[in-house]
Amino acid sequence: MDPVGHSRRPADVDGRNDPDPEAGGPALVGANWYRFRATEHIRHELVVTLCFVWVVQGSGVIRTGGREFSMSGSATLRMPWRHSVEYLPDPRSPFVVGTIHLVPWHEFGVAVEPRPPFTPGDPLLDVPYRRATDPHEGPMLLTNRSAGARNIGALGTYAIDRFLAGPVDEYTSRALGTLVAEENARLNAAEASTATTPVSLELMTDFVNANIESHLSVAQIAAAGHCSAATAQRLF
Repeated sequence: MDPVGHSRRPADVDGRNDPDPEAGGPALVGANWYRFRATEHIRHELVVTLCFVWVVQGSGVIRTGGREFSMSGSATLRMPWRHSVEYLPDPRSPFVVGTIHLVPWHEFGVAVEPRPPFTPGDPLLDVPYRRATDPHEGPMLLTNRSAGARNIGALGTYAIDRFLAGPVDEYTSRALGTLVAEENARLNAAEASTATTPVSLELMTDFVNANIESHLSVAQIAAAGHCSAATAQRLF
């Protein structure tokens, strides 16, 4: 620590400091499991992280960015920097979720405080040394058919184990953050590619497979993919 409470920049694995004197980099500042009760609804008006949530078991709905996402064991949701969120577990089978919180850019000269700010009045909500790298990122829903979703789940599970084991030091926070940020960049690149399978189609296919014995309407299938009946027919 220097006299004003800042930390030195973390060294690279070969012992050298990052060469960019004004740089920052990603940092993972939170990771945890959460088991919802059947009647439990949680809402946060402002969360200043980029957050990934994936369902371990059960189901429910997550509202963020003015949209509603049906979440089950096949779904992973990215919520962008400075998001609001509302969790609505299914009353018959409330979900258990894993969450990780990423700061896409954290100034190297400032010590990483490993916690996500979401409580009104928290001083970390508006600090200048934490910020997004892509202010245009929006919510992104993924299924486990996506390599990105599987990678996020694997990285997230490891991160949760590290956070639950005890205090996470700055080097670990930044190393985990770098891995998650790289995976997020791949997700953005895949989303921009026309060669990828639309998530809506994956969600609808999973819904049909899970309800193969039922007589499903086009409207039900379209609702599972968060799209119109016309879009569902076109995608299939």
